[in-house]
Amino acid sequence: MANQPARKRTRQDSIEDDKSLVLIATTASRSPDYWFTDGSVVLQAELTQFRVHTSMLLLYSSVFRDKLRELETKELVEGCPVLHLSDSAGEVTNMLFGFYHSLVKKYDIEFQYKSGLEVMRAVYPSTLEKWYSRNVPAIFKYKTDIIDCINLALKLGIQSLLPAAYLTICHDFDLILNGARRPDGSHVQLPFHVHRVIIQGRDRMLKDEPHKTLAWITQPSADVLKHCLGPSRCSATRTQAMVYLYRHSHNGKFGFWNVNNALPQNTTSHQIHEKGCLEMWEDLPAYFGLPPWNDIIQ
Repeated sequence: MANQPARKRTRQDSIEDDKSLVLIATTASRSPDYWFTDGSVVLQAELTQFRVHTSMLLLYSSVFRDKLRELETKELVEGCPVLHLSDSAGEVTNMLFGFYHSLVKKYDIEFQYKSGLEVMRAVYPSTLEKWYSRNVPAIFKYKTDIIDCINLALKLGIQSLLPAAYLTICHDFDLILNGARRPDGSHVQLPFHVHRVIIQGRDRMLKDEPHKTLAWITQPSADVLKHCLGPSRCSATRTQAMVYLYRHSHNGKFGFWNVNNALPQNTTSHQIHEKGCLEMWEDLPAYFGLPPWNDIIQ
């Protein structure tokens, strides 16, 4: 049987193709961080588009040199060709941060790099005193924010942010393992090796708690109450604190040390608890396989 001649493309085919391109353009959302009006190419990852500069991609990536050389210009957004990527929107966001902000770090541009770093250090501090008094700014309002901060700290090598950040997220296994979606619909998650780091670190902390921050529970009552002037009252307070600890450890809101709020000052239990807090904070980097505080504080 003779081969059938190839069907000629009709004007209707062209119209349908144009419609599909319009549909792609209208369903995708723009990246809030990487949409430059003078950009010359649009990268699309999942349903997020990034309008960036061809020169920047060519400067940093030989892979993009090849992709852009082969790129067809039939799909356009605001006059820019669209390059579809198989990566997630979160991965592309992190990549572009590395491209655009590497010079920011190198030349120490104050208004971007240092101001952002100060905010992250306030949220994920390196001292116990600042941890107790920290106020999370309004810009940190989504579950994905902590993942973005951890990924950024890993990208820039700012290890001093990681212990407190890992401590903050270590109770949320779903967020650790599965990540979450940003308000723009893009998905962000932690690197696979970080899952293990955080979960193992949490396990080490839980094993240390009975001997440190919670030693006022595990030590014999006679030892804890021997300096108490009113043993019955002290015993009742200790019991109330234990009930507080039990309730908050089962609702996902219990922080390793916020039971401090339930222990009156100047009690033996409070002193034991405070001592344990200082010891565990000093060991916090080691729980997560990081060097000591003095070595990672920049």
